[in-house]
Amino acid sequence: MRDSKRVTLKDIAKVTGYSSNTVSKALRDAADLSTATKDVIRQTAGNMGYVANAMASGLRSGHSNVIALIISDISNPFFGILTKEVEAQAMQYGSTVIVLNTEEDEKREEQALKAAISRNVDGVLLVPAWHGRQNIRMLQNAKKPCVLVGRHLDDVAIDSVCFTDERGGYDAVSYLLSRDYRNVLMINVPYNSSASERERGYRKALTEYSLPSNVITVSSALGGVRDELSRVIQSGAKFDAVFAFSDLIAFEAVCVLAEYGIKVPEDVGIVGFDDIQSRFQIPFPLNTVTVPKRELGVRIVDLLMRRISGDTEGFPQRVILETKLTVRGSAK
Repeated sequence: MRDSKRVTLKDIAKVTGYSSNTVSKALRDAADLSTATKDVIRQTAGNMGYVANAMASGLRSGHSNVIALIISDISNPFFGILTKEVEAQAMQYGSTVIVLNTEEDEKREEQALKAAISRNVDGVLLVPAWHGRQNIRMLQNAKKPCVLVGRHLDDVAIDSVCFTDERGGYDAVSYLLSRDYRNVLMINVPYNSSASERERGYRKALTEYSLPSNVITVSSALGGVRDELSRVIQSGAKFDAVFAFSDLIAFEAVCVLAEYGIKVPEDVGIVGFDDIQSRFQIPFPLNTVTVPKRELGVRIVDLLMRRISGDTEGFPQRVILETKLTVRGSAK
């Protein structure tokens, strides 16, 4: 066949001598055809490089067997781990995954959601931008099921799967305080539910020791941690420990501290959040709050598939997964 032309059912029918309808039934494994007939047609189709037209099949069935995973920062290893888990679970349902990135920007989120809708995805897994509520309403108006990932919105009726973020923040800072650190700096990100709750846990732990808080907010853009942490160091503000919103921020902070001759854990202790080191061999033993990444991938896909199938029981659901502190050696 010509390389420039998609192989069609008619092409396979012409080579095998069967009708296009018989070819179609064989490729769908129809029960009323013999195994021998199906084997001949399938082998011929494979040799010819036939690939089913998923869009056309989706129009006929009403389902594309594609879901969209829309994340906030594709450069963060946490989301690489999550994508792998989502793809693995989606395969159990015969679905594939397309991944789109928003950079925490509601305009980019809007573009990503429109792209997903235009591709007729069956549903969306969304790490929501904090000011993107109108985007979620657009998705709901398009009748696309959606599950929020790692965050929730109290004022929008929508399913979500989150972590015990407040307790994770509390456990991280309580650990540092139990090791006699008294000036704990939190490096947070612009507010979303997880950032707010992790900071709440941070402040709760400090309050129990009657200690003041010190929170800086960094952008997710490259260099954000360097700029803000450098400003703190150069100002002479005293801190002997750092609680970072994420492991990625924690590792960036370690690099910035090293540039100023500040050693971890000798001079400053540090705790991150996510535990990407559970999947990557990184030559730095970071203390962190571990989140169940495999369970997250399974639960968000399972819940989305329930909604795609039309199951509305318990809507909206907020599933909360447990975190735990993992100690490796980045504090004395």
